[in-house]
Amino acid sequence: MAPEAAGRVTQHYLVTVPKALRAVASRCREVDRLALDVEANGLHAFRAQLCVVQVAWREGAQMVAAIIDALALDLSPLAPAFGAGGPVKILHDLTFDVRMLAERGLEVDNVRDTSVQARLLGERSTGLANLVSSRLNIELKKGLQNHNWAERPFDDMQLKYLAGDVEHLHALDQRLQAEVYEAAIADEVEIETRYKLATAKQPPADGRPMYTRVKGFSSLDPVAQAALRRLFDARDEVAEAQDVPAHKIAPPGVLIELAKRLPKRASEVERFCRRHREAGKHIHLWLDAVRQGREDGAPPALDVPTTKGHGLRPEELTRRKILEKAMSGWRRDAARARRVVAQVIVPGHAMGPVVSALLQGDDGLAVRLAAIPGLGSWRAERHIEEWRCLRDEALEKHPEPPPLPEDAIDTRPSHPMANSDSSFY
Repeated sequence: MAPEAAGRVTQHYLVTVPKALRAVASRCREVDRLALDVEANGLHAFRAQLCVVQVAWREGAQMVAAIIDALALDLSPLAPAFGAGGPVKILHDLTFDVRMLAERGLEVDNVRDTSVQARLLGERSTGLANLVSSRLNIELKKGLQNHNWAERPFDDMQLKYLAGDVEHLHALDQRLQAEVYEAAIADEVEIETRYKLATAKQPPADGRPMYTRVKGFSSLDPVAQAALRRLFDARDEVAEAQDVPAHKIAPPGVLIELAKRLPKRASEVERFCRRHREAGKHIHLWLDAVRQGREDGAPPALDVPTTKGHGLRPEELTRRKILEKAMSGWRRDAARARRVVAQVIVPGHAMGPVVSALLQGDDGLAVRLAAIPGLGSWRAERHIEEWRCLRDEALEKHPEPPPLPEDAIDTRPSHPMANSDSSFY
């Protein structure tokens, strides 16, 4: 099938009343494919709020885009179309969209993600504008990327921009799907998309408080850590009251420095905040937070997630590193042989769990491999003997310690889009 032509949108309209939304929802249920995108106001508010939902579908020779005012409407009529029983939804980088829609009670299923397709095809620039330009020869204007979509009313330029994020997804998806089938990676794209969708529906993997994730936290002594916790709490209270992003009240770096210095007088804070006008408006708030941190003496004990290698003896860590290196080399060679990117052979987020499963021995290995999220049972079945031999050869010269207890190693996959210095990515 020849890829459909792009840029043939002849109609887009704003939906602001329930009757119009019900009509759009009814039409969405009847089509085979539905492009979907959302906009929020996270750059302008303390908590991001879903502001706009954009959908686009084909009617004969034209594409129709509906711009739905999510602040004005109950979105529940869209549930049947967005769920598993509805048409295929085409999104670009689905994670944010799925999470924002879930907050409004809408579950998204039966999806294709053009960013996943592009990434497994080996594209380095997987942004929507880059892909639309390279595949469809259309230049998207992105001047409103930082716009506050909670503002009303929309003007014609804003409506055209909103429609632009969905009107080309049908043609882009078809073009990328053709490349996916030509590269014989359709199964891998499907399982990666399902994994990404499942991950988007789960709470973030890192459940630690935000103040513990700031660069420099681990170098602080307990009193300074306690002060930083209080400073973050104070900042959030102000930001929530003003409904602005917390970093606009005081950047994390400012709070880290205040925690390090533990100032006792307003003049000390004032001198430090001279370069940070907004932070300088809350001098006594910062002083009070630091005082409370001193009184705390240390922050509450944290339930820190298990990290790779936690609790392992030196010889166990050595064996793990040896196997990781061997697996990385195997994956690289397999990718070259198939002329695909390494993520197609085994996704980076699954490599750590595969290594962990192999190190636990042969008893129950097939079951452990098949249960790894995002790996796919067919990959486990295809490669289990190859991986077993690879493990035995790699570790032949290293004495085997007792089997690793399951709670001593990290068998959980990381987020599929997480940045990492590991050779697995």
